[in-house]
Amino acid sequence: MNQPTPMKALTIRFNQMKKTMVNRVLYAINPQLIYGDEDFYSSTRLSKLKSIEATANLMVEVFQPRSLVDIGCGEGLFLNVFHQHGINVIGCDISEAALKVSSKDFIIFQADATKPIRFNQTFDLAMCVEIAEHIPNRCSRQLVKTLTKASDTVFFTAAPPGQGGVGHINEQPQAFWERLFQDEGFSLDESLSHYFRTTLQDAQVVYWLSRNIMIFRRDS
Repeated sequence: MNQPTPMKALTIRFNQMKKTMVNRVLYAINPQLIYGDEDFYSSTRLSKLKSIEATANLMVEVFQPRSLVDIGCGEGLFLNVFHQHGINVIGCDISEAALKVSSKDFIIFQADATKPIRFNQTFDLAMCVEIAEHIPNRCSRQLVKTLTKASDTVFFTAAPPGQGGVGHINEQPQAFWERLFQDEGFSLDESLSHYFRTTLQDAQVVYWLSRNIMIFRRDS
């Protein structure tokens, strides 16, 4: 594989930084400027669906949850798979557009992951997939607090530095998230996280999902 020249690599990095700065400005003005387009969700649905189904089915097999909450669920593609398994699900997302195209078979409500989100119950499993990179760095701890209050087990993925993507403003290394979860009394289940990554990579799940998986459990 041809490696980019130093100048090309610098140009790519500069463009990523520029895009991140633009996204941060738009988010500060109104997050709906980034996530308020229904076409964004409909255009990416088919490309993600097989990967989501493979991931969700493995989660059901391993965790066997009776209840589940998805923070930043978008239009609810993960939730739809879990619902078909008979699991009691609930989700939330900041995007008005996502809620408009979401299923009406289960509850999805509008909520901002940068602020406290409270539920009247705890869940067997909480999940947050590729959402953390979309919120300001200063709000990272609040997102982790919301997840760790919702369940003793958290299925979490977040884009690392350099991954790039629409609306990314907070790409962080895995160690960053580990520290925040540790502050809430949770530890990374390295063995199970590795099992999910390798199994889903073998199943040809999209790279940004399979490689970023971290599973946290409350310390006993």
